[in-house]
Amino acid sequence: MDVDNEPLCETDALELIRLLNEVISMNAPFPAKRRHVWNRLATLIDADAWVWVLSDLQTKSGLPEMVLCELGGNLDRETFNSWVKKRYESPELYCSPTDIPHTAQLVPNVMITRSRRQLISDQEWYESAFATHVLDWFKIDDFVQSVTLIQPAAQVSGIGYHRNAGRAPFSARDRRLLHIVTTEFSWMHREAMPAQDTREAFGDMPQRLRKVLWLLLEGQSRQQMATQLNLSQHTINDYVQELYALFKVTSHPELMRRFMIGDGGDLTNR
Repeated sequence: MDVDNEPLCETDALELIRLLNEVISMNAPFPAKRRHVWNRLATLIDADAWVWVLSDLQTKSGLPEMVLCELGGNLDRETFNSWVKKRYESPELYCSPTDIPHTAQLVPNVMITRSRRQLISDQEWYESAFATHVLDWFKIDDFVQSVTLIQPAAQVSGIGYHRNAGRAPFSARDRRLLHIVTTEFSWMHREAMPAQDTREAFGDMPQRLRKVLWLLLEGQSRQQMATQLNLSQHTINDYVQELYALFKVTSHPELMRRFMIGDGGDLTNR
């Protein structure tokens, strides 16, 4: 198998389920849930900093304008705001060489996840004024990001994770972890959780169904699940079929694939 398309290990898949289960169970406002996910992902992929930006595309200047922005890790808000101001004043210097090719790949309401090396070569990156400014301002270098075009709002939402200068680049595994989470919880890319998204796979899954999902992904048999949850095997079978319908799969291998491979939106041939 192409190393770029190797599935996540089962441990990583279970970590994703654990993370998503945490968010559903949180008694907190939507922005707090989103921030929890971004912070936990930073730990999972060993990132030093992250930034989530929601931007309007239809602007008088022709440049995307930020609507919302959240920072995490070692990014300082005051420094970041000063850098953004400079970017609007001198777009020829402060606009990333990856912005145009990445945005051109976007499809409405579909996640596209890319590492920096999928977007631009090392030589092109380090010769760009943008990379120089990022290193000077923030001391960060390599990145992996997930971006989507939100329609009909004509907005672009992107979450980017960064590592400090001198550290190893993000791996295909890191990119896949980011992509699967942003795909399964696509409402995190929006300003608020819209009503039409409440039936996303994890959106309002009952606690009992989440328990069955967890045990199913752990590889337990129907009989083992029935014993552990004190339910009949018939009831477990009904829950499993409900889960398959919810995730639009027809078998256990397909369900595992969803959390180990994803939909391919992190590969350059998609």
